[in-house]
Amino acid sequence: MRATLLITLLLAAATIKSETRMPATPLMEHSANYEANITKGLKLNGKATRSLSMRNDGTWLYNFNVDTLPATIIENSVFKVSTEGIVPISYEYKLAGMLIKDRHQSVNFDQNNEKIIEHYKKNAWELDSNGLVLDRLNYQLMLQMDVAAGKTEMNYAVVHKGEIRAYEFATVGSEVIETKLGERTALLVEKVRDDESKRETKLWFDAKAPFLLLRMVQTESDGERYEINITKENSSR
Repeated sequence: MRATLLITLLLAAATIKSETRMPATPLMEHSANYEANITKGLKLNGKATRSLSMRNDGTWLYNFNVDTLPATIIENSVFKVSTEGIVPISYEYKLAGMLIKDRHQSVNFDQNNEKIIEHYKKNAWELDSNGLVLDRLNYQLMLQMDVAAGKTEMNYAVVHKGEIRAYEFATVGSEVIETKLGERTALLVEKVRDDESKRETKLWFDAKAPFLLLRMVQTESDGERYEINITKENSSR
């Protein structure tokens, strides 16, 4: 079960008061397919898709679906883009499967009153949104755009389970990697953790627009290893 839930974190990856900023690179509609391999004694395989599209009302929909043997995960993030950057509107997470309890999480961003309303299982929270606060899906898009803009240090405030959490990443260089799409020049990003932490997260983003996530590897402190690799790209380069 733990392995299934971690697939959603992989496809993916703050100071609590993130600076307001406009993505330096214009958003491009795109979609991509991935395969996920999880290894700890035995090997589990899964498939996933993520896509970004503009809706008829001018807002954007960022979607992430994971399909594994024991469970299905669906995430949706709706937001708009203004002179202040990505402005979240709503977020929804659904988990369903065999021999597990279904889970549902929703977040609504009341930008006019600077409030965030979150529901998870039977819990509900109302939080103050002091500065730019993102959801668990669109922060990944913000990371993608910041990496494309050449930033080397990225900080995000992300709402999750009644808290506004600090996520920090750093660009450490570029390298050529082999993918099922052929050789690609990738920008390597690592999640910044405490020095004592034995966990490690590395992400490889395509160096060309729309700067898709090509690969991700996460190692847990107990030796579990999770790897994501792109298998198909659907975008207009």
